[in-house]
Amino acid sequence: MRTFFAMLLGASLLAAVALPMASYADSTNADVTAQFTAQITELRNVIKQLRDVLKEIRTQLALPPSTGGPNETIPPVITAISTNQGDRSATVRWSTNEETSGRVYYSPTTVSIGSSSTAVANSDGTHTQRSASLTGLATGTTYYYVIEAEDLSGNITRSAQFSLMTTTPDTIAPLISYINGSTSSTSATITWTTGEASTSAVFYGTVSPIERTSTAAYRRDNTLVTSHSMTLAGLAADTTYYYIVESSDNSNNIATSGQFSFRTNP
Repeated sequence: MRTFFAMLLGASLLAAVALPMASYADSTNADVTAQFTAQITELRNVIKQLRDVLKEIRTQLALPPSTGGPNETIPPVITAISTNQGDRSATVRWSTNEETSGRVYYSPTTVSIGSSSTAVANSDGTHTQRSASLTGLATGTTYYYVIEAEDLSGNITRSAQFSLMTTTPDTIAPLISYINGSTSSTSATITWTTGEASTSAVFYGTVSPIERTSTAAYRRDNTLVTSHSMTLAGLAADTTYYYIVESSDNSNNIATSGQFSFRTNP
């Protein structure tokens, strides 16, 4: 097809150029410029016409997109399947090549549509981007699922069976280590590390033992980090202070250190 169009374009260009060339021999020099200008104009018109013809042919040959009309019998195509799971829920996402509704069938055993062991989650989303939330799942468990998409004509597609695993809740508190303190006469800086990203807090006072209460003096930073540094300001000079450090991870598991002490400079 491309070869035919190339031959057609070449022949048209040759005709546009060759025909006026025959008249140059019978023309005076004064006429050459006018004839050449007319030839170029004609050539440009031919090229534009051919481009319009080729554009129309390409449009006619292209397959029209699915419209979901009443006579359509082609089912939608499901692609781009992905999941995002937590410990007790999961989200399944997918795309279709036309506007659809849909649902996800899921079960801790092989999916059996219509069976009491298989749950159904209807999808939300708009146009061709769909998603469904699977809730009430058990932690650390494998679930199997099948996606179903239905277009505006009622044509249905079901995916192959896939699986996902819910996560196990984090119940382990951060490990606190390398606690150190540096002092001046009116302040102290307490540093420590944790084995996972967690918050920072220091409870301190001049009376031992230090208790972690709402009335105790403390400094807190809720930024999740593994290297911690807290500065305690407004301290009395040449005074012994007692302190404990505390860190909480993203799952709210809290670790508290033993009690330490420092003495401010004179």
